[in-house]
Amino acid sequence: MGQTTATSDPVLIRDEPIKELAIEVALPIVEETTALFKANRASGTNIMSHRWNFGDGGTAQGETVSHTYTTPGTYDVTVIARNSRGERSTTRTVTVVAQPPTNLRLWHNSPQPVNQAVTFRAQVESSDPISYTWHWGDGNQSPPTAEAQPPHLYATAKKYPVMVTAQNSGGFVRATTIVYVGIASTVPQVRISVSQAFAMVNWSITLYADLITPQSPAPDYYQWDFGDGSQPITTTAPSVSHSYTTEMNYVANVQVVFDGGKSVQEGDVVVLMGKVLFVELVLNSHTFPRSTQESGSTSPTTPTPSATATVAATPVPTITATPILTPTLTPLPTTPTPSLNVGTPTPTTPEPATATATPTLIATAPPPPTATVDLSGTIPPAP
Repeated sequence: MGQTTATSDPVLIRDEPIKELAIEVALPIVEETTALFKANRASGTNIMSHRWNFGDGGTAQGETVSHTYTTPGTYDVTVIARNSRGERSTTRTVTVVAQPPTNLRLWHNSPQPVNQAVTFRAQVESSDPISYTWHWGDGNQSPPTAEAQPPHLYATAKKYPVMVTAQNSGGFVRATTIVYVGIASTVPQVRISVSQAFAMVNWSITLYADLITPQSPAPDYYQWDFGDGSQPITTTAPSVSHSYTTEMNYVANVQVVFDGGKSVQEGDVVVLMGKVLFVELVLNSHTFPRSTQESGSTSPTTPTPSATATVAATPVPTITATPILTPTLTPLPTTPTPSLNVGTPTPTTPEPATATATPTLIATAPPPPTATVDLSGTIPPAP
């Protein structure tokens, strides 16, 4: 009997064509920081290459790449993916913003009499044009302006919490100070700090009093005035809790009483209340002997108030102002959507294929820089 030999033709397995190519990147992109880019696709097997062009002369290869932009602006980023079935490209426009401003410094020439202009000067480091918004503490504020040395008139004798916001395309930084109108101010003797830098309205915060120069014996008690019309509180401990119920700015005050009330040291702090409570330390305060003030024999001296401050979330002598930067991450689409920018592929013969999901890139935006706020009552000459 003859034998038969079974034979089979070779089976050709072709790659899936590349479909729905998209670029994933964390936004915003900040100049001089590294941004991560990833090429995502709905389908396509055995990808041979990814070629990137970042729109500023920079190029790269790979499915996930990084790039650093050195100048703010708008750039078209293109990636081309290739396999045996052809190429597909897509382009996405990204905006690069400046580094947020840093090192905001604020001066003023308070104390001043009522209806005599208080002059301010702000100085900040920024690679991008700056606009300033001034909150004067008397219910008025300026529109965004390039004016860094504005004057302002106050009609009533009191302490005013003043805030300036310096903003560029990448973020903003704030500084606060207390202006004394018709009230004497001397070298600060008490610092006030707070338990948390951010709190919502009606949250409880804790104020702490810290003597710059500790005295012996210890203080008899602390008298707290929260600046919101509530009843002052007396404590024997150097701290107290309080809740603010209204969105506005306040000047909180503490008097530290020694030796049966014969001497008192004071300190003030600006409390900025909004939807989020920003509490920043200000060292402007004054000290005087209680007996001298009651007799009226001596008026308190009025050297120019000065302070150095840094914004912080814990009770420390200085606080550090943190510029705010809110990065957002473009999510990887789970299904092809018309909003993706898809380039024109090389002509191929489409074949049915099962889409293979690509892992989602988790991109972390760089932490925002921290600004140091230096407050001084003497306005130096402009450079």
